[in-house]
Amino acid sequence: MRLPRPYLVAFGAATFAAASLLGSGSASAAGPDYVALGDSYSSGTGAGNYDPNSGSCQRSANAYPNLWAASHATSSYKFVACSGATTTTVASGQLGALSSSTTLVSVTAAATTPGSPTSCRPACCSRTPRARAG
Repeated sequence: MRLPRPYLVAFGAATFAAASLLGSGSASAAGPDYVALGDSYSSGTGAGNYDPNSGSCQRSANAYPNLWAASHATSSYKFVACSGATTTTVASGQLGALSSSTTLVSVTAAATTPGSPTSCRPACCSRTPRARAG
């Protein structure tokens, strides 16, 4: 079975993150070099308190990457998630934030795009209990 390109991009980013974590012994002792990539789920759209410098990306101080970074010791933190990002724009515009010193990556992409496996429209959600039961 061949996976569609968006899945391959997400898999590649996850693989890169895992390899980075495995390959960095001493850097992780000082805290991870964290990069937050993705779409509105990552940027915190709807959470309010937006960084005025983020423009239409709507990066919120209340977004989960910011909350995680604030509650953990990190060596560095880059927050490049952007509302409206797709797997294509994450791959073409956000992966540049990763470096050889990156040890932790969070990423969401196309989570609310109709037809993506992670989107849940009312018709889909209403069928889920029946599918599990039958």
